[in-house]
Parts: sequence; structure tokens; C-alpha cells
Amino acid sequence: MCNKERASLDKLDKLIVFGRSNLDQININPDEELKLQVLYQMVGVAHNYTEAILFLAKEEKAEAGEVLIRSVLEGLITTMYVLEENTDIRAIEFILDDEIYRKKFATSWMKFIKKNPSYEKEIPELSTLEECKEFIQERQNNIQSVKKQYGKNLKQFPDLRCRAEKVDAAVGKNDLECYYLTVYRYLSGLAHLSASGTKGFIKQEGNRYFIKSESNPLDIKRLSEVAYVFYLWFLGQLSLHFGTPTEKELKPFEDIIKKTNLEQSFE
Repeated sequence: MCNKERASLDKLDKLIVFGRSNLDQININPDEELKLQVLYQMVGVAHNYTEAILFLAKEEKAEAGEVLIRSVLEGLITTMYVLEENTDIRAIEFILDDEIYRKKFATSWMKFIKKNPSYEKEIPELSTLEECKEFIQERQNNIQSVKKQYGKNLKQFPDLRCRAEKVDAAVGKNDLECYYLTVYRYLSGLAHLSASGTKGFIKQEGNRYFIKSESNPLDIKRLSEVAYVFYLWFLGQLSLHFGTPTEKELKPFEDIIKKTNLEQSFE
């Protein structure tokens, strides 16, 4: 690893330490606006994943970190989409979408263990048919309650690209759709281990293939810079909505963004 890569990792490390010190100062009420609860939870995810990305990058395992950076971006896009609405309706749609998914999953699991009872203990909280039925009914009650309360105001929660496009349209830019393509979609081969995604884990020497144990230094630098930008965005939202950290405290950490062109980060 060269000095440029180490410098990028050092900047990300300092930002994470700064972020951790601020996260320790923020707690929220369970009655807080739902969209701010979504933000708060997503910040927790972003912090933990970014710490893991830094660890992997230091160990020269950039490809594993790139799988995580997709999830960080997914959280960023979802959070921006939820916050862009003045009301809590998108946060409610986000939660409702999850309730619908969990109901479908539990239904599939119940059918599986009915046919294969020897596997029923694999999910402790859904280890009997009765527990599955109760879980499914609870999800259904929640779904019906939300639909009854909000009715026609509810819309189907859009897919990730649509969320990005809607936020872009609201602010008059194409940044999120670009990030979706250059990070989320471009790196999908790594996450899903497609034929092209697995090629990066081997190297050819002569007429033989070998397993690669270290990442390309350029990939490490790109990963750390993109992780920096995404994590800094989350800290910026904490500053905007909770007042911590302050704009003055954030300012010294913004310099790297001016030197990073995300549109070209994974080309």
C-alpha cells in the first residue's frame, strides 16, 4: 500500500473517530418524528458499516468493503427519500413495506417447516407453526391499521433507483442516480458473485491462475474516499436535524469531497 492510500485511510479513520464522539452525544425520544427515527437508525448502520469498511481496507480487502458500501449507499438514498418529504408519510411507507415483506417471509417459512419439521428450530422466534401464525397475524394487523389510518395518502414504497430519481428531481440534480449506477449497480457483481464479479479474486501468472490475497491499491483509495463522502453526509444530516455536530466542527472534514469525483470512482 502506498502513501496515497494510507492518507485516504487516515482521513476516513479520523472522520469515524469524530463521528463516534458525536453519536455518543445524541439520543432520541421514541415519540420523535418517524422520519428522524429512520435517520437516526440509518446513521447507526452507516457508522458500523463504515468502521467495518475501514478495517477491511486496512487489511487490503477492498472488494469485501465494496459489498458493504453498496448497503451504505442504499441507506443513504432511502434516508434522503424519506427526509425529502415534509411529513412522516414516506417513513410510514418504508416501515409498511418492511411489514409486508416480513409477513411474506414468515408465510414462506411456515410452509417450509410444515413440510420439513426437522428444520423448525433454525429460527428460534418462528420455531413452531403457532408462532408463525401469530407473527403473520401481528404483521397483518399492523398493515391493516396503517392502511386504515392513512388510506389514500399511502403509496407503494418505490424501488431504490426510483427513490434516487425522485430525490434528484426534487433538487434539480442527478447525483443520486449517478451514485446508484456507479456504486450500487456497478458493484452488484461483487455482492451477488456473478461471473464478472468473481474475476477480481484471481490473478494470472504465466499460464496459471492464482487466488489474490490483496486488493489493488487504487481500489482501496477509491473505497475509502467514497466511504468518507457517504459517512460525512450522514453526519451532516445529524447536524441539520439534531444540531450535533455543528457546522463549524464539520467544516474541516469537508475538504476531501472537493478532491473526490464520485462519478468516476469505480470506472
